[in-house]
Amino acid sequence: MLGYLYLLLSLQVFNLHFKIMYKKKNIKAVSLFLICLLVGTSCENFIKVDPPRTRLTKPAVFANDETAKSALIDVYSKTSQQNNVGISWFAALSADEVTISNFEEYDQFNQNLISPLNNQILEEWNSGYTAIYAANALIEGLNQSTGVSAVNKAQFIAEAKFLRAFIHYNLTALFGDIPFVMTTDYRENGLLSRRAHTDVLELIVTDLNEV
Repeated sequence: MLGYLYLLLSLQVFNLHFKIMYKKKNIKAVSLFLICLLVGTSCENFIKVDPPRTRLTKPAVFANDETAKSALIDVYSKTSQQNNVGISWFAALSADEVTISNFEEYDQFNQNLISPLNNQILEEWNSGYTAIYAANALIEGLNQSTGVSAVNKAQFIAEAKFLRAFIHYNLTALFGDIPFVMTTDYRENGLLSRRAHTDVLELIVTDLNEV
């Protein structure tokens, strides 16, 4: 008799456990379905990103003469930063034309004992190629634009090529062999190697002849 009651009780417990697990599985299935539905809807909305309110998109930049001119001014701004016109400053330091005290990184140029860890080297390099990228972006955008007048398009491209040549000249004067960057394509730029100083000068002349 006790064995029968024990068996009956065990069956009731198993049945209750089965019902609980079944309900849990149903809840999980419904939850998973709702999550997938929500994610699918959210992803569809997520990819529809509005243009940034504080910046112009590429089509807007080259939509007309005025916005394209603003982009050219930005290239001039990046070119005129201290590091991009600093060749005379660093050359003067290394030639003893000027001296500076209490600033070790500049003093290294003065002593011609420049450490690879000198931050001025990295800043000079980065600011130069940042300006070159801006010049290349301007050239590419103008070549694709249909909203900028032919006269201004030719003028702006010529100025951008001059600035690109000018910055490459500064960089090769300081670093010798350097990559000569003529596109904004990161895949192509990632494969670039240093060109010989003489090759860089020839490319600079080519850019200037097209101005």
